[in-house]
Order: sequence, then C-alpha cells, then structure tokens
Amino acid sequence: VEKPNTIFAWAGGVLFQKAAMAAHLTPASSPAEVKKGLYELKNETLGGIAPPLTFTPGRPTFVRCYFTDELKDGRIVPLNGGSPSCLSQADAAAVAASTHQ
Repeated sequence: VEKPNTIFAWAGGVLFQKAAMAAHLTPASSPAEVKKGLYELKNETLGGIAPPLTFTPGRPTFVRCYFTDELKDGRIVPLNGGSPSCLSQADAAAVAASTHQ
C-alpha cells in the first residue's frame, strides 16, 4: 500500500535544506536566519516535489498551485503529466480573502 502523505514530510525536509543552503546556516543559526533563507527562495519546486514556492517577508504565503492524482488499479497516478495545476490570480485572491474573514 502506498502512503502518499509521506511526501509532505520529505518535502518539509528538502525545503529546510534549501533554506539552510540559501542562508548558509550553521548549528548556531537563529530562527530568523532560517526565515531569511526561506525569503531567498523564488519559485522553488524542491526538485519537482512541490509547486513553485516563494516566501515574502511580512506576508502570508498562499500557495496557489497543487498536484492532482487519481487512484488507478490500486496505485496513485499523477494527473496533468505530473505538473502542478494552479488557481488563477483572481481565484487565488478570492480564496485568500475568504480565509481572513
């Protein structure tokens, strides 16, 4: 049985690795330095396991792209050629606005 949600933990580790490399982190680095590393990332896909990610200081991150899959013959099969699907800017703005009410 495949466990598709395990990719989220892997992606989190890869994201931290990319931020650490961008900020040249050391064991003595602060949380602020980790955030600095995240802010250096632009349209980062983590080697294709995430939709394009960009983090901006002082603004919440709203990821408007996502991957879709289907279950076929007991296996998870990516749709859209394995590429992310994305909300339009207008739809993303409407969703983001609805979460701040």
